Amino acid sequence: MKTWRPFHVVFCTFACFFVCLSHASSDTLRHGQYLYSNQTLVSAGGVFELGFFSSPSAPNGYLGIWFKNDKNQKPVWVANRNSPLDSDGMVGSSSVLLTIRNDGNMVIIDRRNISYIVNYEALASGNNTTATLLDSGNLVLMEGGDTFWQSFDYLTDTFLPGMKLGLFNINTEQLRKQFLVSWSNTSVPADGIYALGIDPVNNTQFNVWRSDGAYQQIGLWDGHEFNFFFKSTLDNLNQQK
Repeated sequence: MKTWRPFHVVFCTFACFFVCLSHASSDTLRHGQYLYSNQTLVSAGGVFELGFFSSPSAPNGYLGIWFKNDKNQKPVWVANRNSPLDSDGMVGSSSVLLTIRNDGNMVIIDRRNISYIVNYEALASGNNTTATLLDSGNLVLMEGGDTFWQSFDYLTDTFLPGMKLGLFNINTEQLRKQFLVSWSNTSVPADGIYALGIDPVNNTQFNVWRSDGAYQQIGLWDGHEFNFFFKSTLDNLNQQK
């Protein structure tokens, strides 16, 4: 089963007042502020960090979240995993940036002035938007105190406490399927060939799929909890493929 979704791309030009963020003092991005490729947001308790990272073919090509104390900065979430930015090899502060646009949507802008809407699945209804990185690792977009989009609803390859797998908004036009999907390889976050999640046909099964359709059941829902066919003696593990 393939779970990858194309990133929506729009072309835009705009001019607004530049407000530079300190990479060490803020967990929140507000309308009119910019986060450049040499800056980061850090959650209030210093647990997680959001910023741009590179793959061999795309310097500063991706926006991701990683544990602040991880010296390797291995992302647990990637905003644009299948749409790397064009930074033309530039590593300076002006190559790519993240901002909240005049319409309230959070966008990544590359050197060509092409905008990638991060929250394209749930667009803002106004321009009073803030983006905050929480100590859970969840990036939330809020309007007037209400969350209208969160990164925990759009998983990559890592499961953190508070995330959910399965089918959501069933019987609506906004059906959302949440799976974990492996990286293409250890350095490229594009969708790989493996996915993990709840079987959409038999939702008592927990499966691993390969992109050619082959799959392996690894767990079963008994009506109260999932029983995996392998047991761990440790609790509260973050599971990563």
